[in-house]
Amino acid sequence: MNARIGMLWKLRRIAAHYRQQDVSTHCGISMTRYRAIEYGSATPSDLDRRLVEKFLPPLPFLPTPDAQPSERTSVEPSP
Repeated sequence: MNARIGMLWKLRRIAAHYRQQDVSTHCGISMTRYRAIEYGSATPSDLDRRLVEKFLPPLPFLPTPDAQPSERTSVEPSP
């Protein structure tokens, strides 16, 4: 589980163009500890989780080529 949360935080951090230093400084976590959490060699505390989850934006939604358009976006010609 540690590696999964670390990988998710890393993906979110990179997508937001943040450095590990930016996240650790903003959240009050040492750079060494934050790096260890991302690599999966340390377990984040409840406080770590709350602070990092609040700071990092969610991953952006990227539509896939095989995604079906929603019915709201389909336009039918008027008679």
